[in-house]
Amino acid sequence: MAVIRGLRSQPELNGVPCIICGYDAARQRYGVLPQGRGERVALKPCSVVLEPGLTVRLRTGPESVRQLHAEIAEVLDDGARYALALDAPGAPRLIHVDADEVLVFFD
Repeated sequence: MAVIRGLRSQPELNGVPCIICGYDAARQRYGVLPQGRGERVALKPCSVVLEPGLTVRLRTGPESVRQLHAEIAEVLDDGARYALALDAPGAPRLIHVDADEVLVFFD
């Protein structure tokens, strides 16, 4: 789950919980289903605050880092940043990243 924030075109969706259904890499948008709504909405990653416990990958940085999966440990600055828990040899245990640097991992 996640929460929608910062929308100007559809402000009534701000604060609404949503389910992330997928990611369109070409458009760089999440497909989300807002709670209580019947249709999906395409949103930029910065408009979706991810909940702790979600598995994510980094969008930027060295290839070796982008291959790692991390778990959101904490939401910082009202969703502008995340503390990510990494579990990889030689990697820091906890890193802080901007929200636009992470993507939800889909199996």
